[in-house]
Amino acid sequence: MSLIWIYLKIHKKWKPAYRRSLVKLREKVADPQKRELLNKWYNKMTIREKSLFHRLYARLFQDISYSIQEGTWSVDFAGKTVRLPLRNSNLWLDWDLALAIGGHDAEVKMTYENFIRSGSVKTFFDIGTNYGTHSLLFLSHHIDTISFEPIAALKKDFDNLCSLNQLKGNLQNMAVGEKSGTATLLIPLNETWDATISENGAEILKDRKQVEKVEVPVITIDEFVSKNNKIPELIKIDTEGNEIHVLRGGINTIKEHKPAIIFETNKFPERQTLWDFFKANNYIIQDLPYTPGQPVKNFTIDQFLKKGSTNYIAVPAVQ
Repeated sequence: MSLIWIYLKIHKKWKPAYRRSLVKLREKVADPQKRELLNKWYNKMTIREKSLFHRLYARLFQDISYSIQEGTWSVDFAGKTVRLPLRNSNLWLDWDLALAIGGHDAEVKMTYENFIRSGSVKTFFDIGTNYGTHSLLFLSHHIDTISFEPIAALKKDFDNLCSLNQLKGNLQNMAVGEKSGTATLLIPLNETWDATISENGAEILKDRKQVEKVEVPVITIDEFVSKNNKIPELIKIDTEGNEIHVLRGGINTIKEHKPAIIFETNKFPERQTLWDFFKANNYIIQDLPYTPGQPVKNFTIDQFLKKGSTNYIAVPAVQ
């Protein structure tokens, strides 16, 4: 166990020490010279250590008034470096994203790194892009990345991230579903990552105080592939309960081109449907992290239906 890991574990266990660490960390982030040293230390962490750091400190500037000397935060990933802004106008979110890009959903980021290093991904579909941190990791390696995000207001944030890193993104301001057309998108206030067009979205978001309803265009994977001749080797789907509809709208692409599919599933009742879909199309669900070309594990339906993890990958049974 590394010294960094021990340090973080201690600060989580002992609340007084943890609270003191919050004060010290804010001071370091506020000062450009101290922030640079902190950033270098951060980039020496493993992905799992970054994950724990994210859980401890992602909300460092939430619900408080605090000013820093503005600048950037750098994250090393698979041999490339991406930069994220730190601005007083939206400091709580900027800091959260700066830590999330390398530390949130560590098993997904490890899988991304494995795919990138394997050289097997030429085109990546990021379905449910939100602010674009997942897309940025692939774009930084010059992988053709198509980003689907129906919240129009997030395009500016995505474009700013790309510009800061001198990258050219391709954001499609639309949702992805089973049929092309339009749908009602439910967007909880200040929690855009939970937005959904799922039919049971109102039930999912019933406890949120403010939820905006917006009509958005919907496209299917198959229609986009047919119109644009973009064929993905890897697809990520994070659509807050709408995953099965996204998959059904990509059935021809899945059958013909057999992309690997990383997907999120938060609701246990929906898992049987997902399992049946992938089994019918000769896919095998695997736990994360995953390495392309590795021997397929014996991951059973009982494990999938009961396991507490939310992120999985489905790969063709015959590769």
